[in-house]
Amino acid sequence: MNLLLRCLPLLRPYWPSALLMTVLILANSALSLLAPWPFKYLIDYSLNDQPPPAWLTEWLGAEGFRTRLLYACAATEVLIIFLHQLLQVAETYVSTRLEQWIDRDFRSRLFAHAMQLPLAYHENRRAGMMIYVINGQGESVAGMLMTLPAVLESVVMLLGMLVVLWMMHWSLAAVSFLVIPALFFASRYYATRMRHRLGHTKELEGHALSVIHEAMSMMRVIVAFCRQPLEHRR
Repeated sequence: MNLLLRCLPLLRPYWPSALLMTVLILANSALSLLAPWPFKYLIDYSLNDQPPPAWLTEWLGAEGFRTRLLYACAATEVLIIFLHQLLQVAETYVSTRLEQWIDRDFRSRLFAHAMQLPLAYHENRRAGMMIYVINGQGESVAGMLMTLPAVLESVVMLLGMLVVLWMMHWSLAAVSFLVIPALFFASRYYATRMRHRLGHTKELEGHALSVIHEAMSMMRVIVAFCRQPLEHRR
């Protein structure tokens, strides 16, 4: 959480795009919750003998009501799916553009910080590791910030589905609540176990890039003294 709070200032120059992405997420979540409603009207009032509400009868007419309701539900569902896909494309475009901007800014800050470090620091550090951190890990901050829209969308969808289930039957909503703690603790358990291993893997990747960088910078010496097998073993 502390790392996330420290990275939030990177969103400040691009707050209009962040606000637009939030609006698109909320609209997309609302359309996802609306998608099953045409089927509800179709099943209740067209396939069954349940009497329709007065406003629906006045809108579609009493004569040929079931056929018109079928066409209306199909058209409404197609419209919802079309708008959902359209908003999904717009959300992907805005989020990708925002992520690339943040990635560029953070890599620029890392590069500027590396140039301001004293020579003693660079003498005791491998250049390949520095290259790996700037070029390979610079996108990690942008990726972490881009998890916020996904979390927001998941929370909105979860609350919306719980409200719909509560309106249908409170017991279904209560059973759904029982799944949430299990998913939370399972995710936390595996995330804690994988964090150390993921950090160790990233460190090994940095060391591998350091070896490659050193070998490529001394390629003439390696070839001249026939040290290719030794460098390959490294």
